Amino acid sequence: MMLGMIVAAVPAFALDEPEFPGQSDSVPSEIEPPLLSQNSELDDSTLDPRSLSAIENDLERARKRAESAERLFRAGIIAKVEAEQRALRIVQLEAMLAEARLDEARKVAVDTGKAGSDGEIARVAEEARIATEQCHRAEIEAALRNLERQKKLLALGSGRKSDVNRAEEQLAKLRGPGN
Repeated sequence: MMLGMIVAAVPAFALDEPEFPGQSDSVPSEIEPPLLSQNSELDDSTLDPRSLSAIENDLERARKRAESAERLFRAGIIAKVEAEQRALRIVQLEAMLAEARLDEARKVAVDTGKAGSDGEIARVAEEARIATEQCHRAEIEAALRNLERQKKLLALGSGRKSDVNRAEEQLAKLRGPGN
């Protein structure tokens, strides 16, 4: 008898829920997390050139996130893939920062007309080249790890052949035409 009254009261209670301020009928009360795409941060083509300070701020945030990643992974809070992506993001941002510094050095040299700044531009250009190469190597290593994971998942019956193919295509794209 008591159970029947509780079951009957629940639907009536649910209908009388008060609205939160500013909530309308068109806004759902549940919030769904955004879908995460695999290797979403590996593609630099979606990154637009930004100011030095914005890139430096992003780099500092990425370093802080990466510092906590290993601890979070060991605690089971994040996956190993997430920890690796955080580390990769640092390398990508360092390459972006080096390129932005090179652009800034060139702009300053043109604006001031200083001929003696060629040595400085050459130094910054070399730093940008090294950072870009490191970024490229790190992206290839990440793509290799992803391919191995996808192959293992497929072998265990948890993966799909299309995921392996996509990982192979990503690796081939990063390696270039010579593979």
